[in-house]
Order: sequence, then structure tokens, then C-alpha cells
Amino acid sequence: EARARSLFESQGDLIVLRDSEGRITFANDSYCELAGTPREKLIGRECMLTILEQGDTALESNGTRMHDQKIETALGPRWIAWREGFVRNDAGKPAEMQSVGRDVTDRTESERALTEARDQEPVLFADDYEAAAGVIAFMDRAGIEEQIKTFGRLQYTDQLSLAGAANKRLRYAVRYVNGSEQKALFSNTVALEPFASVAAPPRGLTKLADDQDLIKLEWTPPDANVDGARPPSIVGYNIYRRLARRVFARGDPLNSEPLTGTTFDDRKFQYGANYVYTVRALSQGLNGLIESADSEPFQIKPVDTYPPAAPGPVTIASANNVISLFWPSSSEPDVAGYNVYRAESEDAPDQDWVKLNPRLAAAVTFRDEQVISGRRYYYRVTAVDKFENESKRSKIVSETANP
Repeated sequence: EARARSLFESQGDLIVLRDSEGRITFANDSYCELAGTPREKLIGRECMLTILEQGDTALESNGTRMHDQKIETALGPRWIAWREGFVRNDAGKPAEMQSVGRDVTDRTESERALTEARDQEPVLFADDYEAAAGVIAFMDRAGIEEQIKTFGRLQYTDQLSLAGAANKRLRYAVRYVNGSEQKALFSNTVALEPFASVAAPPRGLTKLADDQDLIKLEWTPPDANVDGARPPSIVGYNIYRRLARRVFARGDPLNSEPLTGTTFDDRKFQYGANYVYTVRALSQGLNGLIESADSEPFQIKPVDTYPPAAPGPVTIASANNVISLFWPSSSEPDVAGYNVYRAESEDAPDQDWVKLNPRLAAAVTFRDEQVISGRRYYYRVTAVDKFENESKRSKIVSETANP
């Protein structure tokens, strides 16, 4: 360990190790200088540098996470490129998270300035642009209103043929046209260079299984990139869901982080809603992750056929020729109420058990006043959810009607 730490100290990069609780176990001189804190005050603490801006993130196949951060430091705001992964310095000890950072401030700011200058420059010569550009899409009033309703903004996806677009710089602009076909001036332009090393869409999106409050989806990875290169460049997946009545999905995927496998568990849905799912592959681009086109959609309308658990334990008491039943409230959120059944013998067949409540009982108590003093009665209770799924019967309880 001492040898490894001596090696760490000799490097110019920022190096910090953290245990499973996020506490710093080692920080080299470069990190301490950037943090403006002596090493002895960092060790054992969950010290985090102030993040001003989070840049792009990428995952390597070995689990290493790479990302850029703009950090407030003792030397002023700096862009740091991090590589993070688990390392085991001593046999028998838990693995630690090693973060290795390199100051890339000059490079990052230069690249950003160049990108903004190239991609966001206004159209200075509208006639020249109009002569060279072609209309690729028209959005009518209904489409505009639908997108504003769904996203609060307008968007467009251009399905490119890389055979004709690769290694070319494309410049897009938008303008309005009124009912008399009078054209407004062009907007500013946005330029891009199509990136060929992007995975084709995933295939075979379908339901793997479903259970109570769960839709489990699976899909098959694409065989190649959009330019036909194999194997496909895949670092993860994003999955999207929309209501079937909506033409467009909202912008954010269901997953908070890129999915590394080919399955997804959706637990945040509503029974009875008609959903459409799509999945996109993620490839590593020059400036971050790039999504593939959508997979073929998968449509499903989940139906709740899962009955709640039976109530219990049911307690019973009798006084004044009234038999009263009590049971704990169900912890399941979709339970709508309860049914109470009575019979005159414990082993009565199902058809001889009479339901006492004409409507679902909302309370967790029931008073049976239709009894004969001195006669013993047998009861069982069920729970019913809002989809009319009825639970199994509770354990039978009995009581003699007392005057």
C-alpha cells in the first residue's frame, strides 16, 4: 500500500480514494491543492468539491465512468475530466472508489467557444442560404398545437441516410409560413456533422413478464451501427413511454441512468392506461452520448387481476343481541372496501355463506344486528380492490349472540 501511495504522489493528476461510505481514504497533493484543504482535514470526511456544471458522461465496458465537471476550486473555476472506478489496494479489504482527474479547462473552453461560433452563427446571407437549402419538412397547425401541448416547445427529427450525409456538415434553420404562403425570415442556424458510429435501433421490444405493480420489458440489441459496421457501438439504452393517444412522447426517459442490460422494470404506471414503449441504444459520440432511432413501438394496456391479501386477524364480540367484527385496515393502496359473509355452521359450503353488506364496507368494523339471541354465527371477511378483485376469505371466526 505504501508503494502504491508513493506512486500516486508522483503523478500530476488529481487522485482521491473513497470508501463504501464516500469517506476520503487518500488524496494526493494535487487534489489537496485544488480543494484548498490540508490532507489531514480531508481524510475520513465526505468532502465534495462544489460542482458548477456537469458535463457529458460515458461508461466503458469495464464499468469505468468518465465525465467532465466544472468545479469551484481554491484556484478558481476549473474543468476537470474524471475517470472513476473501483480498485482493491490490499487483499481482503473492501474495494475503494478511485477518482482520477485531469485539468482540461483550456481545452474545454476552447472547444465550447469554437462550437458556439460554428453552430449558432446567424444566417447573414438569407438569399444564399435559401438558394442552397431545401425544405425537408412542414409542420401544420395541428402538429404545432400537439407538440406545444406535449412538450411546451417544437421539435423535429431528421432521419438521415448516412450514405449521403456522412462526413458532411449540415446546417438547419426554421421559418414560419402563413396561410397566404408568405414566408418569414430564417431563424438562426444550427449545424451538425452526422456521426456514423451510432448503433441501429434495438429490436424486438416486448413484455418479458408482469406481476402486481410491475411491467418487465426486454429487447434485443442491434446487430450493427447505422453504417453497417459491426459490432455495434453500444454503451447503454434509454427507454421511453407515452400514452397511446399522444403522437409524441415526453422528452425524458423512464430510466434515470443509462441502462446497461436489455431489460427494464416499470413500476410507475397506472392500470387501465394505454401505453406505448420505445427503446433507444446509446453510442459514445465525440461530445457525449448519442441516441439511436426508436425501436419498433410496443403497446400494452396493463390490467390489474391481482386480488389483495385477505384481512386479518378478525376479532369478534357480542353484546345486546349485536355481534361486532373488527379487523386491521389493509396496507394495500388500491383496496376499496370489504365484504362480510355469514353462515350458520363452520363447514358450510360456499353457496351457503351470505354476504351481509349490500355495498362495499369502507370501515374496518361491522355490526350484525340481524341475529337471534343464543344462536352461534360464523363469519369471514374479504378485501376488494378498486378493480373489483376480491381477496381470499379470512379465517373463520364465530360468536354466540348474547342478550
